[in-house]
Formats: sequence, structure tokens, C-alpha cells
Amino acid sequence: MIQKLLRSNFIKLSKYFAEFLLLTEGSEEWVKVTPLRKAWHYLVLLVILKFFYTYILASFLSQQFGSIYAFVLFHRIFSILILLALLYLVLYVIYLHYRYLFATGLDLRFKNIPLFYMLIILVYSQLYSSFYFLDPKLFYYPDPIIIASENIVALGLRGYLLTLDFATYSSAVSFALSYPRISSNSIYISLLNISQLIINVVLISLFISTFVQKISDKYHK
Repeated sequence: MIQKLLRSNFIKLSKYFAEFLLLTEGSEEWVKVTPLRKAWHYLVLLVILKFFYTYILASFLSQQFGSIYAFVLFHRIFSILILLALLYLVLYVIYLHYRYLFATGLDLRFKNIPLFYMLIILVYSQLYSSFYFLDPKLFYYPDPIIIASENIVALGLRGYLLTLDFATYSSAVSFALSYPRISSNSIYISLLNISQLIINVVLISLFISTFVQKISDKYHK
């Protein structure tokens, strides 16, 4: 009974937090559209759960089982699955958002596109680093900040530097640019690169479409 109550309150709290973020950012139209509001809530909820799992639960469990191969493998694959779910939700929110806005012409703003772009960069950079820890041979990374091992160890400051390294790589990939420090060394990462590039092309198209529609609306007023 207590667990059910806590779970219910946590979901309600995450829902209120998600809507608060929308209203603070100025996206009142998002709150009014039920499918979009729900998708955004699921996205925020998954981000909270990802944070809880990565920095609290997994951190605690790794102290006990961090040297056990089965646990390490499970943790790294599960982290990738969470990130893939996050990527799906980000893309679904983008789809619902622009499907509604282009249908109604309401609340079309350029700042939403950089927000989505940064989310995509962040999720892909986390995906790349997670795949690196799963199998370092998937990348050509001759001078790694951290050498991936079979155990889970505390990364400290180097962990942030590694995150920055893969974030830079992710940013470069989104514009089909090379990054001297990191490159793909497998078909799987190359396919991931292509998917990110396609998404970025779509975001650029949305930016152009938003600009054209704003000009059109201004002309017809």
C-alpha cells in the first residue's frame, strides 16, 4: 500500500514538474494538447528515472557487484536501452509538437529547435559513450581519456572530460564533420551516425519551415 502511494505521488510530482518546465519556458500551447503533454511527461519521467538509476541505484550496486561480469554487462546494456527509449521519446515529442503547430500555426518559435537539437546531441553523446564502455573496439579512439574496463569504477573528473569528448564527437557527427579524437570503427556506430545526421537534417528543415511559415503569416496579416 505504501509503495503504491509513493509510486502514485512520484508520478504526480513528475507530471507537475514537467508542466512547470513547459510553463516556465513559455510553451503554454504544449500544456493544452493532451498527447503532447503526456509525451513530454513521459520524457521528463524517464530522465528522472535515468538519473536515479545511473547516479544512485547503479552507483550503489556497483560498489557490491562492480567486478561481476554479468552485472556489468547487464548495467551497460540496460543503460543503452534507457537511452534508446529517451531518444524515441524526444523524437516523438518533436513529431507531436510540430504536427500540432504546423496544423494550427500557433506558438511557432525558433528557440524550440535549438532545445530539441541540444537534447538530440546529449542523448547521442550518452549513447556513444555507453557503446564505448560496452565495447571499446566499436570506436577508433587512439588516445582515450578513460580506458574502458570490464569493471565498473568511479570515473571522477575524467568522466566529465569523457562526456565532453563524446559530446564534441556527437556535435561533429550531426553536421557530417570529422572529429580527430574519435571516429566510428564499426557498422553499428556508423548506422548510429547516419541516424543522427538524418535527424539533424530534419531539424534544419523544421527551422526553414518555421521561418517560411512565420514570413507567410506576417505577409497575410
